[in-house]
Amino acid sequence: VALRGGNVARVDRTGLCIESPPPAGKPHPFDIALAVPGVTRLPDGRVIEARVWERDGAGEPPAGRDVAIFDLPAITAPLCVRSRRPGDRIRPRGFGRTRKEQDLLSEARVPLAGRDGVPIVVMEEAVLWVGGLRASTIAAPGPEACRLLVLTLRSPEPQEGL
Repeated sequence: VALRGGNVARVDRTGLCIESPPPAGKPHPFDIALAVPGVTRLPDGRVIEARVWERDGAGEPPAGRDVAIFDLPAITAPLCVRSRRPGDRIRPRGFGRTRKEQDLLSEARVPLAGRDGVPIVVMEEAVLWVGGLRASTIAAPGPEACRLLVLTLRSPEPQEGL
């Protein structure tokens, strides 16, 4: 069902979904150096915030679907965030084997039109995080890890007057 503002409402087996209109045409591929620490703006307006978290017993870093946590000393090369590429694979935490990135997107019910916009964080060619979905076992923090890298995927801030 078409809604105001170009949004679309649909019902599937998981419930009611309200989706924004797909961008005109296919999103352009992107490959951006990830600022660590810092904020990296994605082509669609979302941002990935990278923070260093010192685990000192005064609490745990934030958790959630849009957060990925890594053992900072195990990050051995600069990080990049890019669009997906054919053949991308990840060894997700909690799985004993590698998985195709496209399978993760399909299982998460990411619409076909939105899959090219899903940010993929990589270290060299190794996929560390399929943004908002799954983090890799690469650089997974153990209980003894003291310095953590916390990546958070955030939606764009609403602009005034809209």
